[in-house]
Amino acid sequence: MGRAGGGSEHRQVFRGRKPEWIIKTAEQFYTGLGFSPLPESFWKKSDLYPLPPDSKRKKNTHASCWHIDLQNDIRSLQSIEPNARWFFTAHHELGHGHYFMAYSRPEVPYLLRLGAAPGFHEGVGELILLASSQVPYLQSRGVLPLEFNADKTAFLLDDALARFNSVHLLLMRCDAALGSGRLRAQSAA
Repeated sequence: MGRAGGGSEHRQVFRGRKPEWIIKTAEQFYTGLGFSPLPESFWKKSDLYPLPPDSKRKKNTHASCWHIDLQNDIRSLQSIEPNARWFFTAHHELGHGHYFMAYSRPEVPYLLRLGAAPGFHEGVGELILLASSQVPYLQSRGVLPLEFNADKTAFLLDDALARFNSVHLLLMRCDAALGSGRLRAQSAA
């Protein structure tokens, strides 16, 4: 995990925590910045936690957040467990939810409520994920001990390596969207 608090030495901080703590901590991040809380319907209609092993229902465990009616119906699909991966994922996904709420206002025309390009939307989520991975924030939430002193070089290298795969996948998607080989041919010209 390319963020502070993701290493094995910090896994124990999530022991005894509930998945609800993860998502509520993520919402507190936003309300602490002055954003309104998520609508009550978010908590009632979202599917936030893993299914029991004996469940007949199946679900995609890839996290996502959706603006169902382009007004107030915002929902998230996650399988939150008390660990570093889901701590950061919950912050990222709620970034989408709060971004949706930011342009779900009567003065914004209905068609513009789709928001910016999906890449920009992901950028907002990644920016929040980066902000939520900073040592002072993690210390304030009890994820890292107050005396934790990050090796800045190791932290930056770890974070860069964690993001490399995301950048590589993004480039592969661009290549596929433009047609096999077209992106390479354009960049070679």
